[in-house]
Amino acid sequence: MMNNKGNIKYYLIISQIWYLCHTMSGLAQVPYDDIYRNEAENYHEQIVLFTDRNMYAVNERIFFRSFYRMNGDMAEDILSKVLYVELVTPSGRTVAKGKFRHGGKGCSGYLTIPVQALTGKYYLRSYTRWMRNYDPRNYCYVPLTIINPFKKDVLDMGDESSAADAERFRMDLQGIQCQTSKSSYSPGEEVQLDLCLSPAEYSLPGEYCVTVVPAGLVDTLAAHVNLKVPGTDVNFSFDYLPDIRGVSISGRVVQIEDQLPAPETRLHFSLLGENPGYFAARSDEMGRFILTVPDRSGIQELFVAGEASDGIKREIRIDQDFASVPVPFGTGPFLLSPEKTKAATRMALNMQLSMAYVQADVDSAASTETGSMVPFYSIPPSKIIIEDYVDLPNMTEVFENLVPEVLVYFRRGEPYLKILSKNTDIIRFPPLILIDQIPVFDQRAVLSMDPLKIERIEVIDEVFVKGKMMFGGIIIFTSGKGDMAAIDLPEGSYFFDYQCFHPGRLIESKDTTGIYQTSDAGSLTDRSGRLNNGDRIPDTRNTLLWIDNVCLDTDEKKTLHFRSAPETGEYHILVRGVSLQGDILYGSGKFKVE
Repeated sequence: MMNNKGNIKYYLIISQIWYLCHTMSGLAQVPYDDIYRNEAENYHEQIVLFTDRNMYAVNERIFFRSFYRMNGDMAEDILSKVLYVELVTPSGRTVAKGKFRHGGKGCSGYLTIPVQALTGKYYLRSYTRWMRNYDPRNYCYVPLTIINPFKKDVLDMGDESSAADAERFRMDLQGIQCQTSKSSYSPGEEVQLDLCLSPAEYSLPGEYCVTVVPAGLVDTLAAHVNLKVPGTDVNFSFDYLPDIRGVSISGRVVQIEDQLPAPETRLHFSLLGENPGYFAARSDEMGRFILTVPDRSGIQELFVAGEASDGIKREIRIDQDFASVPVPFGTGPFLLSPEKTKAATRMALNMQLSMAYVQADVDSAASTETGSMVPFYSIPPSKIIIEDYVDLPNMTEVFENLVPEVLVYFRRGEPYLKILSKNTDIIRFPPLILIDQIPVFDQRAVLSMDPLKIERIEVIDEVFVKGKMMFGGIIIFTSGKGDMAAIDLPEGSYFFDYQCFHPGRLIESKDTTGIYQTSDAGSLTDRSGRLNNGDRIPDTRNTLLWIDNVCLDTDEKKTLHFRSAPETGEYHILVRGVSLQGDILYGSGKFKVE
């Protein structure tokens, strides 16, 4: 643990970085200067991640639990609020990925293995945005085997493995005792599992995850790949700020003609869809920016446009949100022992049975929405439905007769709009103009719109602030056909898809009910493991029990119950956690179904 002096320094730098990032997420004045770098590079985030198994079939979910450490110690005030998890091939190609809400005690979640994945070795790679400033060897890598019974092809393993590059991290501290009520059970019989801390001095109260799987589907000796090599923690590049509030977008604005940085560019982002949003930033002196996306889940469609008054053409370059780097080690040939081959065959059969009996799951990451459905500008004080009034020939007439709080002025022959308000400061700033949630800067084009193509007009007559970008109110147009009333998009703007949060949860200091599954297409069992749909659907569980958080305390025994599998064979129990000093603690056991 850190001493008092170390704690004070730690909280000072965390406060500085948090304050800067909190401010920059709205202002995009990004503190990449060396004055911050010298302190920031002394703070290293570490992720330890455990999965419910080490072998899966396609279409299944990889359940995981993460643990977070700062400089090897627990930290309540964390830098990063987002965990990035990827399923990658040995060459570094991503086949599944997600962003998860992350806290000081970690998080839990899952990734679904796509049916296109080939049989072979893979890695579940996890890291934070801040960790991307360091060598990729500091990420967490969990080795996995994936079986695809529908394809004969085997994944190319790439370079041969090297003992100097990577080795399995052995779990040497067996700090948890786990014991079933008896050594063998009948198929479908209830199993009682007792957990407690061992008398060893390194066995400390804390949070652990529990998994029960058939023999051959979990590696009881290895936790993840250990890549900690001298020098990798000092290779620091101050390119990424942490996600201090949620999913972030960062990038750079450059001048198209000479590729030089374009500072002080006003950047407008629109979040489209049924739950729209708007957020803005301004590039710093090096053209860089970072800002936080409104709280959403799944893949979201965004629009970005740059605004500047100097007439110089600009290009907005969005950073890759995931680390597009290869796996920094070789993996060797793909081989399965006879025991693992037998386990893989049964696992693949269970997967296919579950797909036949259970309606295919629609991944909720693609459809789940979070956040308020109220527009980001709240309820406008003024709203006009155009068809409720007589037809008017042009937008100038519409403003004069239907929306008198919007005035049309001309300056040097160019029109501009102003909003009347009791707040006299509103006239100091230009209004934000949105058409179908898309920002528009050409006010002459706004006035040239055909009123018959507009469904409604809404007006906010108060100063609107996003970071240090201030607007003299908001004028919102909604077209009848959703086509922006045929107005051209701002120059240099574009649409893009961006991944927000994946389903998951933050870990708290309390037990969870656990996940009991018969298939990855849906949970068919209740907490005791009984089938919810009677005996018509077979029990196809490849993971008998997965609990992402069990709190164990000194001199306390925790008792869990679950239903044994219908197939005979040996089953392994694995309990894992991380000590206060960052060491991996574990306990293991086994029983038979006969």
